[in-house]
Amino acid sequence: MDAVLVGADSRCTKGNIIFDDNILKIYRLSDDIYALGAGTSADYDFQTCLLESQLELLKLNQDRQVRVATVVRKQSYQGYIGTYIMIVGVDVTGSHITTVHSHRNIAYLPFIESD
Repeated sequence: MDAVLVGADSRCTKGNIIFDDNILKIYRLSDDIYALGAGTSADYDFQTCLLESQLELLKLNQDRQVRVATVVRKQSYQGYIGTYIMIVGVDVTGSHITTVHSHRNIAYLPFIESD
């Protein structure tokens, strides 16, 4: 059985100033796919809501679970946004940990650590 373990803090910061200490940074996109973000929270909130709805439509149209690579591909087609999104999940091809930078660079990695 494949699995991915993720964790995140719950603070919204700018530099060393904490604006909010109770925000959501791990976002469920589908049953087995999650997004984690850093950067501009408005961009992150919009992108994750958009991805979640697109994935649900894909799942209904294809009548099967969406693959992690599909999510990454959809995210990489977006224009410039001020956020870095890590997409993690398990699908029929195994477990995946991926990062999509704000300039759309994609990296499939065995692990990710972000400050």
